[in-house]
Amino acid sequence: MSSVKVYVADRDPYLTISTDLGATWLDPYIDLSAQMGVLGGLLVKPADNNFLLIYGDYTVATPAMSGIIYSTDGGTTFTQPTGTWLSGATSNEFRSSTLCSTGEIIIASTADDIVISTDGGLSFSVLTTVSNILGGPVPPATYCNSISSYDATDIIASVNDFVYSSTNAGSTWTSIGQPDAGFDVKKVFTKDLIILASTENGVFSYSSGVWSQVINFANPGGFSGSVLETLDGISVITSDLSDVYN
Repeated sequence: MSSVKVYVADRDPYLTISTDLGATWLDPYIDLSAQMGVLGGLLVKPADNNFLLIYGDYTVATPAMSGIIYSTDGGTTFTQPTGTWLSGATSNEFRSSTLCSTGEIIIASTADDIVISTDGGLSFSVLTTVSNILGGPVPPATYCNSISSYDATDIIASVNDFVYSSTNAGSTWTSIGQPDAGFDVKKVFTKDLIILASTENGVFSYSSGVWSQVINFANPGGFSGSVLETLDGISVITSDLSDVYN
C-alpha cells in the first residue's frame, strides 16, 4: 500500500499529493491556473495510480487553457491531450467524467461538447454535444451536470433536472424524465440495467419508465452532489457528513 498515491484537488485550481496514505502531503501544492480557470474534477485509472487526468474550464482564446490535461508520472508533469474538440463555444467548463469498463474515457462540458478518448486519455474527440442531447439549442442557465457509461454504448446524462439516455454511443438521445422535479440532478450512474440519479434530496432509481426515491437524505440542505461512482457501484457522501451510503 505504500506505493498508492492519494490526490486531492481544489477548484482554485490546485493539486496536492500524498504517497503515504495521507500522513504527509506535497508542499508546495501544484498550481494548475495556467491550464484552467476552475478545476472541475479528476480521474485516476484503477490499474495505473500514476495516470491522472484533470479537467476544468477552457477557453479558445487562450490555447494553453485547454481544460483537459493528463499526467503519466503521478502529477510530476502534465501534457495536453491531442485531438479535435471544443467545436462550439469560445469558453466552457468540463465538469463530469466517466471511465468505462472497456477503457474509454468520456468527459462532459456543461453546455457544449461531450468528448471521448479511446486511447486511455492521450487524445480526445467530440462524441456529441449538449445541443444534440436536448434536440435543439441550449437555453440560458441550462447545464449538463453529469454523465455515466459502463460500456461507452449505453450512456446516461443529466441536464438540469432531466435525465437523458442514449443506447447508440451518443448518436441519439431520449429524455427519461425528472427524478426530482425542480431539483438539478447532480450525479448519474448506470451499469447493466441499473440507472441511478442523485439530487440534494436523495438518490432515485429508474425502472420500467418510472423514477422512485431509494435514499432520502436526513439533511437535504447539506448535500453538495458528491456521489462517487466506481465501476462496481455508487457511494453517496453529503457535504456535512450527516449521510454516508454505499
